[in-house]
Amino acid sequence: MRQAAIILLLILLLCPITSAQVDWCDQVNTLYFQHSNSPDIPGYEELRNYPSGALESDENVTVKAADGLVLIDTYITPLGEPAITAFEPGLRRYRTYHYVDKTIGVTRFVYRQFIRHIDGTETPLYEIITEDVNAVITTEYLSSHVIPNKTAVLPTDRIGVSVFVNTTSAAEVYAHFVYEGNMHHSHIDAGYYSCEPPYVPTIPNLPAPPITDPGIPWYIWVLGVLVLLLSVRVIL
Repeated sequence: MRQAAIILLLILLLCPITSAQVDWCDQVNTLYFQHSNSPDIPGYEELRNYPSGALESDENVTVKAADGLVLIDTYITPLGEPAITAFEPGLRRYRTYHYVDKTIGVTRFVYRQFIRHIDGTETPLYEIITEDVNAVITTEYLSSHVIPNKTAVLPTDRIGVSVFVNTTSAAEVYAHFVYEGNMHHSHIDAGYYSCEPPYVPTIPNLPAPPITDPGIPWYIWVLGVLVLLLSVRVIL
């Protein structure tokens, strides 16, 4: 029994440690709007790749035709995320919940996605405009955008989305953006991200460099030897 326990301990030491962290790379990503302040950018809220499980949020503003675009909020991924190198081409689908207090004029929500660089500058990516929001109760609206080409970014870049609303109504309209909670968690099916290093062209007619196996780290070998010596001492 003692020998079996020692062998099990050795296996655990030599096995790589796995993480429960949700990965951004090489899978279809979903971005969820969260009503929580970004810790490092004043006035911005958070955009994460998992639902928060928090209570439902109802962001609302008054808007009329003379106001033009009215900002509701801007959302940003956490510092250091998603640490990708490119947006893969494909469909971006926005599944968002809205309603208005009165059905006058045409009221639409505008989503502008951008990249925020490490120096604080922001580069626009694309804009999505919903159909006319004329529901007076919380209703899901589907909008989509296709990225036709691969878009390179830096691993230090972050993803942001600003949410606006406008209307053709001369009278004020209360426009609502609903998210989080269990029923109306507005989100973006954001497609695939790539985390591969940038492509470096090779010189023609030269063989590709050999792929080397880094092997097991030295400290794992040291731990293994120590456990084996301990097991021999216990057995003797």
